Amino acid sequence: LGPTEAADTLITFKSMIKLLAFRSGLFASFLPKPLFDESGSGLHISISANTEKKSFEDLEENISAGILKHIKEMQLFLNPVVNSYERLGSDGAPDEITYGSSNRDLLMRVPLKEGGRKNRVELRLADSASNPYLAIHLLLKASEEGIEKDLRIKDIELGKRLSSSLREAIREAESSEFINSSIPKSLLKCFIEAKLTDSDKAEKSEDKKAFAREMELLVT
Repeated sequence: LGPTEAADTLITFKSMIKLLAFRSGLFASFLPKPLFDESGSGLHISISANTEKKSFEDLEENISAGILKHIKEMQLFLNPVVNSYERLGSDGAPDEITYGSSNRDLLMRVPLKEGGRKNRVELRLADSASNPYLAIHLLLKASEEGIEKDLRIKDIELGKRLSSSLREAIREAESSEFINSSIPKSLLKCFIEAKLTDSDKAEKSEDKKAFAREMELLVT
């Protein structure tokens, strides 16, 4: 699938699951941490690319480095609700910048096919509360930068902690030259204002679980 098709498919899938659940007298949740005492729900995003001159195996490190370079700046768009940060750091969900192939708990994983071949990178940070169009757009912009600048993993500060709250992620996005140059100013302003409102409401709420249930209505 192309980027837009992949985002369209995700939106359709979520809508269908919610409809089928409703018809059965159930409720399907796409919150990152719908049950606070159970594992969270992530959205793993796989990326692959080829050019006329280079195969994915030649581009993989550039793509990975480009994404990891800007991952903390992009986190607001990959983990866009207060509940997103209840998931990170527990039950294998990443909370720091890590990269590798065999460990399934890594932030960015490069699965090896038979014969040790690589055909995709898997980002394990995002969750289903994210807008897939914005998330994919930013990931592709970061990948493109990685390819154009021939970025390498050695250029990335691995082990760095990710944002641990929505408020912290907002600050990272607001001060990011990458984000401000990748998203139209009017859209970015509206998005950040909405997230600041969510963060303010969460901080004033005495019951995180009740607040998460309220947010569920916005996670379509």
